[in-house]
Amino acid sequence: MKISPINYSIYNKPNNFHKKQTCENKVVQNYTQNIYFGRDLVTNYNRETVINYLNSNPKPIAQGTDGIIYKQGNKAIKLAKTKETSFEAEANILKHLPKSLKTSQSYIDYFKHNGKDVLVSSFVEGNHKKALSPDDLDKLFTVILEHDKSNIIHGDLNLGNIMFTPNGEISLIDYGASTIPDSTQVELYPNFVENTNALKLENTGINDSLKTWTETGEARKNFIKYLSKKADFYSKHAQLTKSEEAKAYEENLSIVLKSPNNDVIETELKRITTLDLLESADTATNYDNNPHEAIKLWNKTVNSAKEYATYTNEKINSSTTNVERTYFKHQNEIAKCFHQTLTDWRNGTINWLYQIKEENYIPQSEAEQRIKQNWQKSL
Repeated sequence: MKISPINYSIYNKPNNFHKKQTCENKVVQNYTQNIYFGRDLVTNYNRETVINYLNSNPKPIAQGTDGIIYKQGNKAIKLAKTKETSFEAEANILKHLPKSLKTSQSYIDYFKHNGKDVLVSSFVEGNHKKALSPDDLDKLFTVILEHDKSNIIHGDLNLGNIMFTPNGEISLIDYGASTIPDSTQVELYPNFVENTNALKLENTGINDSLKTWTETGEARKNFIKYLSKKADFYSKHAQLTKSEEAKAYEENLSIVLKSPNNDVIETELKRITTLDLLESADTATNYDNNPHEAIKLWNKTVNSAKEYATYTNEKINSSTTNVERTYFKHQNEIAKCFHQTLTDWRNGTINWLYQIKEENYIPQSEAEQRIKQNWQKSL
């Protein structure tokens, strides 16, 4: 699930319920080309065979937010659920995936079928895991660093999009929320924090693993290992940064996280907790369409950000070294940025939800219709 809250206002519905069509792509029935599937070259791909397959009413293997997924041989076929959904941006991402990732998805084709977008890519064989292990983290951080080098931000690094292939490699799949950003700046964070796939991993992937680690009694041990792997990632990523301020931040982060003390561990957990609550609030608002649950979760999210800010402010003065003091100053700036931005998002979202509740408000989408219906349900 991607995190995609925006600055809602009482006059505007959220614009992430609909994806705008951005291009027209004519179907050429006899389109053929040679395509690389991971390490293997597949020749003479024919678009007509895919169209015939879709016309045969096949059984899907999965369904995403915007598309239905089919498997035809060694091809993955993603069919848009609506005519308004576009896969053009995702197709462009697949074309730019780094060549160093030998087992990643490969772009094959993009066209329209019965007015709906179709994206064809290689099918990545493998399995998902309920939680990442410390050994997985080494490989995963290597993969996401390669994406950073190619300026590709995956955007939805949950465990369902991290594939463990039969040859022991890790491949990312589902680039529907991915971007090639024009700027290194990222929402929620101050300017010295650059957009990285490590940030996206903390939005969704690590909190899922943390919950499983907690169930098995290995949360603290594995989380410390995670921080150490994250330190290695930022030590390398610092050499890619575009500003001296960002480089200094990442180098400091890599030093402190390599051997974190209890205060650092607690700080990292508080930030991830806030991000986890944000994802839950966004899901309740935009996907579950539950206004009652969304309001409670948005309030919890803002309160969590406030606790994060208070805690890091206290640790600035109690730090025993300049390196740790600098770390907590950075974290306090992040926490204050979290608190201000999330407060604005919460207020706008709640105003928008209550706007839909008004008797004379006409829902502008199916999601708004569901929200209006859910207002009738008791807390």
